[in-house]
Amino acid sequence: MECSARELVAGHIYRQQWPKSLLANVGVTLHDPSNIIIMQSQLEKAFDKWQWIVLPDGPDDYKVVEWY
Repeated sequence: MECSARELVAGHIYRQQWPKSLLANVGVTLHDPSNIIIMQSQLEKAFDKWQWIVLPDGPDDYKVVEWY
């Protein structure tokens, strides 16, 4: 699937409003590149409504899970 740069947005996997103290447990800062996900703006709306989430799946892997 192709899209233009104007259709892309960045979001935090670990949300900005969550307690920052928990980030230290996983060794990541809020704006760390490993906590950022690039997605189409259409997907951001569903991400913000918790219709899908990103979960750790190993030390360097993540999985996307539909969440209703």
